[in-house]
Amino acid sequence: MNEELLTKGFNGSILVAHNDTVVYENYFGKVDLRKNDPITENTAIHLASTGKTLTAVAVLQMIQDGKLSLEDSLGKFFPGFPYTGTTVRMLLSHHSGLPNYLYFIDDSMWDKTKNVTNQDVLGLLFSHKPNAYFSPGAKYGYSNTNFVLLALIIEKLSGEKYPEYMKEHFFNPLGMYNTFVFTSNDSANATPSFNYNNHIWQPDFLDRTYGDKNIYSTPLDLFRWSR
Repeated sequence: MNEELLTKGFNGSILVAHNDTVVYENYFGKVDLRKNDPITENTAIHLASTGKTLTAVAVLQMIQDGKLSLEDSLGKFFPGFPYTGTTVRMLLSHHSGLPNYLYFIDDSMWDKTKNVTNQDVLGLLFSHKPNAYFSPGAKYGYSNTNFVLLALIIEKLSGEKYPEYMKEHFFNPLGMYNTFVFTSNDSANATPSFNYNNHIWQPDFLDRTYGDKNIYSTPLDLFRWSR
């Protein structure tokens, strides 16, 4: 850590724990590289695809509670779903073969001045039917689409929006008070991300979906989650 991170301009948070004990915790750099506020234990940073693991736990808890099954077909939640044979298990394990929306949404099907939502991704699968990568269950193939759909299933079964559901059922009960699912209401306050060259990462039209990303958290909150 000292040799490979801290001597090369690392900006972020580090926590190391053994079992239930924190053995190292430290914070480096600034919340916004263009300003002077330091990163602290309360600075929530975008987890990116690590957020998929939190979505997975929410789905598995619903399975534990008998609200759905790993073998449920997506047609059960989205009648007429055009990729037959796709199950909840396949979404969770990236064996669905569903095309990654980050790559199939192009100028021919979307006005890039408008943000894509989870519901939009589902609608484009119905209306444009982009080619699957492979037959359902045939092999592993990482696709963000899987977890966008899992968030929609959570919403359908709970009657709540995914950000509120995660807050009510997980973040607040676990004391993860610096953790949230990003929505447009958080745009002014969320910790910005930066490229390797310290230029700010500008969100684009694909950066408003959730389930596959857009959870912000801290090392201490993730330690609570882990325990």
